[in-house]
Amino acid sequence: MKEVDPFEGKPVLPVEEVIESIQHSQGGEELAAVEIAKKSEEEEKISVLANRLKPLLDSFISPFQSAFVPGRLISDNSLVAFEVSHCLKRRRSGKKKYCSLKLDMSKAYDRVEWVFLEEVMRRMGFCEVWVSWVMDSVKTVSYSFIVNGEPRGRIIPSRRLRQGDAISPYLFLLCAEVLSKVIIHAESNDALHRVEICRGAPSVSHLFFADDSFIFCKAEVADVQTVKSILRGYELASGQQEELAALLGVTRVEKHDKYLGLPIEISYSKEEAFSFLIDRVRSRTQAKQGWRLVQKPNTLIAQLLKAKYFPTCSFMEAELKKGASYTWRSIIAGRAVLQKGMRIQVGDGATISLWDDPWVSVPYSFRPFSTVMEGTESWRVADVIDYEDKEWLTDVLGELFTRGEVDTIASIPLSIRGAADRWVWHFDAKGIYNVRSGYHVFLHSLKMEQTASSPASEQGGPLRKYWTKIWHANVPPKIKVLVWRLVHGIVPTSLEEFQKYHQKVACKKKRPLTKWQCPPRGRLKINIDGAFQVDSGVGGIGVVVRDDLGTGIAAIARPFLHAHSTINMEAEACRAGLLLGIHQGWSDVVIESDSALLIAALKSEEDNFSEHEVQVLCPPVAKY
Repeated sequence: MKEVDPFEGKPVLPVEEVIESIQHSQGGEELAAVEIAKKSEEEEKISVLANRLKPLLDSFISPFQSAFVPGRLISDNSLVAFEVSHCLKRRRSGKKKYCSLKLDMSKAYDRVEWVFLEEVMRRMGFCEVWVSWVMDSVKTVSYSFIVNGEPRGRIIPSRRLRQGDAISPYLFLLCAEVLSKVIIHAESNDALHRVEICRGAPSVSHLFFADDSFIFCKAEVADVQTVKSILRGYELASGQQEELAALLGVTRVEKHDKYLGLPIEISYSKEEAFSFLIDRVRSRTQAKQGWRLVQKPNTLIAQLLKAKYFPTCSFMEAELKKGASYTWRSIIAGRAVLQKGMRIQVGDGATISLWDDPWVSVPYSFRPFSTVMEGTESWRVADVIDYEDKEWLTDVLGELFTRGEVDTIASIPLSIRGAADRWVWHFDAKGIYNVRSGYHVFLHSLKMEQTASSPASEQGGPLRKYWTKIWHANVPPKIKVLVWRLVHGIVPTSLEEFQKYHQKVACKKKRPLTKWQCPPRGRLKINIDGAFQVDSGVGGIGVVVRDDLGTGIAAIARPFLHAHSTINMEAEACRAGLLLGIHQGWSDVVIESDSALLIAALKSEEDNFSEHEVQVLCPPVAKY
């Protein structure tokens, strides 16, 4: 087995050096200050270890565990439990009978044996240096008794993970993964049988949330004996103790009331089941979970719901069928919010229908409003893209759409690497759905619907018929907004009015000049910049390359007739500089930009579905 080194591929600063640097920086002669310094050193060491381990968890923790693993939500296992419980309750025929066990580990952290934890890390392939660092941090604890107000004696334990340590939850997951692997091994030997809610759906035998768990199996003596044997063996090896009350010693119930704080079955009163949930949590369970189904199709809950409810189509096309669970009906209800703010971001355009899919960045339909030209009904967006030059075919666009639409479409950035098309949330800078943004989009659309259905006197009085013509006119949305602003007198027509509405422009301070600095010896510096004019939609980029003596090596200047935004032009400049370096074979360069937003996006390891991410974040960037 290949050893796992959490520090592999990253700039490594040995923990000893980190601690030593902290020791030198603490100073102080008081005993209290020294004790605080020692505590800070230990916390810093544990934090470093936790931060290195955290990104690796998703690669070796099974999908049946949803706690503390980056990219997974607590609600995922809740929804899986809902669907399995719904399936078992609705099963009226068949010879196979199933049961579920809801378990809770007693004093989970306190019962972890250190010997067990150490052996688990070795069996998982962690290198010896890492194992020794982790065990050193775990074993530093000791206890004393307070006698007459003074600490007496010293007890060194042989087990327990400390509550509050940054790395403790992750170490507990490693121990719990042993139980998961033993269950999976029993299934492969046909000693335990999973629950399968429908054909093609992933079967489920257990669900974990840290020390809270569900185990599903056939309601037969052999399966229950296997479960009992597995739990007993895990208890002896790890020190964990399952809270089981005689063959298994548990009490039989018709249904489990709650799992992870949420009701398992919702076949009874919905008001009673969700009376303790506020609207904000309910919205998150609906729209946000729907967003995850689109963005995380390989998760356990996404695969399960797809196999059961939309096996032959996408989530956005799924229909609500008879017999669906309450949770699925809730997710479908939340999809209505997503449909008002989601659009497809153009990658290669191969999967996007030119006329039917929402891909144009104009809310709220996100679809072209021009009349479909005969013979182009089945066209894809890829049919209007020149993939040799990675540019839009503006001549073809001019024949299909209005001038305003052509400007909007031609300003959409295209990927030079032929990225796949993907769904994004239009109303967020990073293209990621969040509850707050979804709430505002929902309120805005609700107001629009109420306005459309209200009497004429409430919609604009005698001007109603003119407003109807304006809002339905076959012109770009910005023209409609301009007319609305003109009628309401909020368009500045003189310098005084302009300063009144744009006071920041009148007193705008000039940016202080910064002196250019040479790059380190042997390196090249690529300075990039972009510009954008809001009124005309025109932009441009500039790239200058200089060596460590300040001597000019190369330069690029290029106008863009169809620009999207300032950050769009900054990203185009960055891409041009990187491509120049790749084509010239430069292997050691420094990229310098005055765009804080672009720099933050490039440095961030978080998900980013923005337009400038499509332009810049390509594999070659890793070389710079």
